[in-house]
Amino acid sequence: MKILLIGINSRYTHTNLALRYMRESLINNNYNVDLKEYTINNELSYIIGDMKYENYDYICFSSYIWNINEVEKVVEIVKKSRENTKIILGGPEVTYNNKKYLEKFPYADFIIKGEGEEVLPELIYCLENNKRIEQIQGIIYKKEGIIKETSGINKILDMEKLSFPYDSELKKSNCKEIFKNKYIYYESTRGCPYSCGFCLSSTDKGIRSLSLERVKEDLDKIYKLNPLIIKFVDRTFNYDWQRSKKIMEYIISKDNNVIVHYEITADIINEEFLDFLKRVPKNIFQFEIGLQSINKTTLKEIRRKMDLDNIRLVLKELSKSKNIHLHLDLIAGLPKENYFSFINSFNEAYNLNADKVQLGFLKVLKGTSVFKRREGNGLVYRSFPPYEIIKTSDIKAEEIQELKKIDNILSKYYSEGYFTNVVEYLIDKYYKNPFSLYKDITIYWDNNNYFKNYHKRRKLYDILYKFSKEREHVNEKYIDEFIKDFVANNKNYELPQYIDKNKEEIYKKYKTRILQSSFFVEKYFKKIYKKYNGKIINEFRIVEIYNKANLFVYEEECKIYEIEKEFTKLRKEG
Repeated sequence: MKILLIGINSRYTHTNLALRYMRESLINNNYNVDLKEYTINNELSYIIGDMKYENYDYICFSSYIWNINEVEKVVEIVKKSRENTKIILGGPEVTYNNKKYLEKFPYADFIIKGEGEEVLPELIYCLENNKRIEQIQGIIYKKEGIIKETSGINKILDMEKLSFPYDSELKKSNCKEIFKNKYIYYESTRGCPYSCGFCLSSTDKGIRSLSLERVKEDLDKIYKLNPLIIKFVDRTFNYDWQRSKKIMEYIISKDNNVIVHYEITADIINEEFLDFLKRVPKNIFQFEIGLQSINKTTLKEIRRKMDLDNIRLVLKELSKSKNIHLHLDLIAGLPKENYFSFINSFNEAYNLNADKVQLGFLKVLKGTSVFKRREGNGLVYRSFPPYEIIKTSDIKAEEIQELKKIDNILSKYYSEGYFTNVVEYLIDKYYKNPFSLYKDITIYWDNNNYFKNYHKRRKLYDILYKFSKEREHVNEKYIDEFIKDFVANNKNYELPQYIDKNKEEIYKKYKTRILQSSFFVEKYFKKIYKKYNGKIINEFRIVEIYNKANLFVYEEECKIYEIEKEFTKLRKEG
């Protein structure tokens, strides 16, 4: 008897944590199990051919709002091809369904509601040994043509009993290659102390956590796997700031280049924890912070308590430190928030100076209080995954569509970080608030049909310049800020044709002499000189900004130095 676990992820870099827990649990129960992962971008025919479903007696799928359509297509083909194969579905997208789901979708045999590490081996044991399954909690199944459902949602009360989810990979000789350029997802807690009405975690009251010793052991193993990013999926990583601090200190002690990502609640960060965060090393940690809205009526409706003043303080301090990459989340389409209220939330979020502002759109998820109160709030949403909002009693469908376009522009001209200086100049000089700039750029894109096609970064600079020219925003200061962004983020591209090329050309003949200067090498190139064995002629540029020579050095991040005095001295020396 063989079992196959199938994960269909949203992208190649992602990995399925839930299925790895299931796999280790099944292995511990002496079952023969394989795990295969695909992405939603894989061709259906490729998935069907590669999974070799005919070799398995049980096939289990992990389902989410982003993959349920693909999962259902695969399940239908497998079931129609091989009726005796038992199909088991689990995951958030089916947990809050009832037995009507199997009436609508008859190709699945069993649904596990909630956490499946204990119930999946139990279910398979009962099926293999002709035992009664009626006593198993939280399952939906068919028996003699009748669909039945047992009560409850499965929940692991003691997380310490769970095996390390990546044990199977760790035992392989090529373990360092498996997660190369991929994320490893990890959880040190389950549940959430909050009850936000839009989030499924609100249905799981309280926190269940791994001991600090267990977390350290797991992290030791994860570092052996050499992932691109370790992404903690804890819903509120800093619910206990002292525990969080100890975990972060342990990560710092590893002296590793792996990035670690957390979801945190900023308004509960106290002064002592904030002081610690301001001193952590640069380029290790990413924080995702959910602001969602600043509308008090909306926050009350979605049961979200928030100390906005403390969020402002924390973000201000952390953005000044520039050692933690900050992502700030907003949600459009929340109950009681209209278009103009959302503009206030947008401007508040933007002015907190996070590295990224991520504009999401409400998903009306079964099981949440937002779902339960959907009619009272006039929520109209897609009937198919991901159940995204179309309109509400407070915001029109066309306003939502406009915000989607603005989100597109925000992602291109803010969150990627390639236009920081020129965009900041435009807002300060010509616009009353950030939203008005992004709306104006959106109008320009619409009028010129730019949304129709994909544009590379180089083209985005051209479009922004044309926009600014049309709006009569181009002046000497604009040009200097534009050049600063362009050169810092485009090492191998010449200045655009609409920029005075002489701002760089006059310096090119001095590049070799600069490299021959021990002063310049020691002061500005020390970090890259050894890395490239002195061959760094293409690793720096000199460009005139504000009538002064500026040196751009391409390290991990481009460093910019004003060198007018040093350069003048070098030039005078002949």
